[in-house]
Amino acid sequence: MIKPSVTLAIDLGATNLRVGLVKIDEKGMPFVVDVIRDSSAKDNPTVLYHEITTMIDQIIHRNPTIKFTHIGVSLCGLVENGRTATKLPNLHIEHFELADWLERDYPGVIKVLCANDANCAALSEAIFGSASDVNDSYYITVSSGIGGGYVYQKQLINTTLEIGHCVREFEGKLVEQEQYLSGNGLARLAAYNGLENMKAADIFNAVRESKRNNTPLEPKIKKTYEDWYKGLGLLIANLQLEFNLDKIVLAGGVMKSSDVFMDDLFHVASAFAANYPLKPIRFVLAKFDQDSGLVGAATVGFSIKD
Repeated sequence: MIKPSVTLAIDLGATNLRVGLVKIDEKGMPFVVDVIRDSSAKDNPTVLYHEITTMIDQIIHRNPTIKFTHIGVSLCGLVENGRTATKLPNLHIEHFELADWLERDYPGVIKVLCANDANCAALSEAIFGSASDVNDSYYITVSSGIGGGYVYQKQLINTTLEIGHCVREFEGKLVEQEQYLSGNGLARLAAYNGLENMKAADIFNAVRESKRNNTPLEPKIKKTYEDWYKGLGLLIANLQLEFNLDKIVLAGGVMKSSDVFMDDLFHVASAFAANYPLKPIRFVLAKFDQDSGLVGAATVGFSIKD
């Protein structure tokens, strides 16, 4: 699957933009040769494209002996056919034809491939990371929102929407999964249960202290915590029912508190899926959590088939 030994990686996030050269080392692992960082331009695709090409030109100037023919792009939004960002909601940009423009303006580039950032991270974990030893995996990141990506037989399966935007029922209403199951969603759930101004970290700290001291949780905190991990566990169980996965890779800011909830999440997800002839649910933490954007973009670049 991995053909070129070097690729240009573009990590276009909602806040930060990174452009870097990434190589495959002698152990077959990606490493960043050089990277340039800036904030992502908003509101204007022409301005954003100029920012990207300026950073590419700087990378080329700083590394004149390193040649690349493939570019992988990780984008914070919806991507169509691996070419066009149809919607970058946090940047207020639509129909951003990045792949076509880059191939037009850089004649030495054979192909550019774009993917949603969660899909990129899913592929990098499947090829180089915590799921590299299995064929089928699902990557879930739980932070301010919820993202996810599915890899089958080491091939990325592109989906239209991230898992966090799928709909669930909550208290008689239809809501997106991430509305009450993400990190921000847990804070929203706390407010719904009468716990104003409590963040996810406050809930996790309270649960941690309760478990450490073997003392009962305040009832509203207990309900909020149980509603959260049971909801997330059901989401994960449904993924196992749908795809019969070898591994589920967990990432995102909420995983900083995985010591609090991982056992509870595993038990409830396994219980939901227990009545079906499936592979057992296996959780692993992501290997590239902090560098998932750049490494993910590079992995997409390495995976390009000419």
